[in-house]
Amino acid sequence: MFSTPPEVRTFAALHDVLAPLGYTISQKARVLDCVQAAAANPQATTPVGPTLGDVLVPAVREAAGPFGPTHPWLHKDDWSYAFQAHFDFVVHERLAGAHPTHPLFAVEFDSSQAHAGAKARRRDLAKNRLCAASGLPLVRVDDTFLHRRERLSLVAWLARLWAAYRFEMPRLLAERDAEVAAMTDEEWQAAGHYLLMERPDLDVDLIFRLNHPFPPARELAARLAAQHGFYWAEACWAEVRAAVPDPPRWKVGRYMPAMPFRPRGLVERWQCELTLVEPGGQTTHLQGLADVRLGYPLHEGQVEDSWDALLAGRLPYLPAGPWSTVSSTIGQALCIHNALIEVEHYLRREQDNGHYSVI
Repeated sequence: MFSTPPEVRTFAALHDVLAPLGYTISQKARVLDCVQAAAANPQATTPVGPTLGDVLVPAVREAAGPFGPTHPWLHKDDWSYAFQAHFDFVVHERLAGAHPTHPLFAVEFDSSQAHAGAKARRRDLAKNRLCAASGLPLVRVDDTFLHRRERLSLVAWLARLWAAYRFEMPRLLAERDAEVAAMTDEEWQAAGHYLLMERPDLDVDLIFRLNHPFPPARELAARLAAQHGFYWAEACWAEVRAAVPDPPRWKVGRYMPAMPFRPRGLVERWQCELTLVEPGGQTTHLQGLADVRLGYPLHEGQVEDSWDALLAGRLPYLPAGPWSTVSSTIGQALCIHNALIEVEHYLRREQDNGHYSVI
């Protein structure tokens, strides 16, 4: 049922992570069946999280009206296309759940050849619109998701994170709400509008990310510590909290955290910068970059302004991934990892040039 080796690798990554947890991964599932099932049970596919998008997007979708051939977000031929088309893969609920065959999110592999040309773009847009109108999350996987970093692919990590997010987020939200309810009036007044800055333990999204660091970044940091005496002193970043070499030789003297910059269309660039302090005290400036997709277009041409579209009762684009903050999670993780790769390349060049010897 597979057409390309990358599709085989995508299925293997999803199956290896999610099948042991009781989820089912189907291949070539008909689009119409999946989107109708998602619309019939929105609670199963609506992400549970702390952000505005987790509330606003489902509300806008519900206000648009019931899902069907005449849904205002769909084009005239979308319904007939859904009857004929298939998703590459669909992840379903646990077999013991209330809806054992209910789709939770769909996966499409976007190869450069299969998705080139006007006809392929029209098909992709139709699937995006059907997912947006029905509430079925969609993940479009390309070669970037299959590239292995320290033996782990991004699609495998994303599947692992999604399962953890779905399981842990309701508990984290309940614990946060209980902490907020127990706060005194004096604590509220002292925090004011800066509650999360005063109490970062209430930032549920931050807590989740700290509990689930990007494993390749941690492994690379540990290797750099062992081979070169490299130490990233920013201990608050869980991704690089590795064993501290004794004594540290190369240190991060200054660090600008990973931050997103203005998106170019639906692609957002993340950037972080660091100053590497050499054993002799010299400094070198390095940076990490990562481009991530915020979402997928629903129409040809320029994407609508997000707030204008939302106020008019439309989604400006289909959010990428199975929960609303997945793009920022990926962007931060890849940005920090790419900065560490730059550190590794620099240290290897210094070693090869004879400027220093390994420990």
